[in-house]
Amino acid sequence: MVIISPILERDVNHGEVIWNTAVVIGNHGNIIGIHRK
Repeated sequence: MVIISPILERDVNHGEVIWNTAVVIGNHGNIIGIHRK
């Protein structure tokens, strides 16, 4: 089983940009992937 969770992520390295980010978390709690848009 995997969990796909949307989050809002603030990136101070890119001028206070707020990203709409999707995080994919695997069976063992590891992060499988991240997608920002």
